[in-house]
Amino acid sequence: MKAAIPWAVELAVTVLCTALCSLLFLAVYVQLWLLLHYKQKRLSYQSLLLFLCLLWAGFRTVLFSFYLTSCAQANALQPFPHWLLYCAPICLQFCTLCLLNLYFSQVIFKARCSPEFNRYKIPLHIGFLLTSLAFLIVNLSCILIDNGTDDQHGWITMIRMIFSDCLFAACSISLANNTYRIANMSPAYVYLESKGTSGSQAVVTGSVISVLYILRALYNLVVISIQPENKPSPFSYGWRGVSDHAVTEETNSLEYLIFVIILLFCEFLPMSLMAYFFRAKKLSQNLVSSCSMGDQLCSEGFLIRVFLS
Repeated sequence: MKAAIPWAVELAVTVLCTALCSLLFLAVYVQLWLLLHYKQKRLSYQSLLLFLCLLWAGFRTVLFSFYLTSCAQANALQPFPHWLLYCAPICLQFCTLCLLNLYFSQVIFKARCSPEFNRYKIPLHIGFLLTSLAFLIVNLSCILIDNGTDDQHGWITMIRMIFSDCLFAACSISLANNTYRIANMSPAYVYLESKGTSGSQAVVTGSVISVLYILRALYNLVVISIQPENKPSPFSYGWRGVSDHAVTEETNSLEYLIFVIILLFCEFLPMSLMAYFFRAKKLSQNLVSSCSMGDQLCSEGFLIRVFLS
């Protein structure tokens, strides 16, 4: 039987993915150095998101580099290195999703000049931090348990996928809601412009990322519901979670191509959008003064409300 896709095409796709992830890694690395050059905050939403994008691009570059040499070598790793290559990028994606949610929430509160932000700031940060830790712990624990036991029916993998995709869907819906609120708030556009970006970029970034993550979560949940016994089907190819699926030497070329396409649309595109949105920008003196003036007006507005009440 002939392969569904020529070997040369499969090799070209692997080289393309390796090159794209490498370019993203280099681009984000340069952006982090530019943050230091522009003397901006070293610990901020921008620096954290760029650092997480850097780690994601690094892990995916290493994975596709293995695919260029030997799939068997990539699949013969110990449990923790195997988790780093296949599942850690998903955890990094979820962390970036939580941080983007926090940032958009801050934009909404700042645009409203609402004093409630100081009241909800700590609970919001703690909530998303605990959610990210829970996502990380459950995924790592299930991977380590699955490698140490004989999970014939795939129950451990099923629990991990249901938990992960439900959290992804919930946070993506929250991001979509925040994006919708920003799109209908003129002050939010002014606030984002004072930070060197624009409201249109925020709306496009939030909309595309939330839609892609919701679609991937729904796809994985449908696969789990119609395929409980890990039997291959035309809809799922026997996979449990497409983007953290381990490609083996038995994987045919069509399966591999679909795996790469889904990974590019559901991982590379969202991370690239985040890296572009939070890229290092040298703020002009007018933007800096308008930003500080906006914060001062919000503080004065809050004091006026307190005085009148």
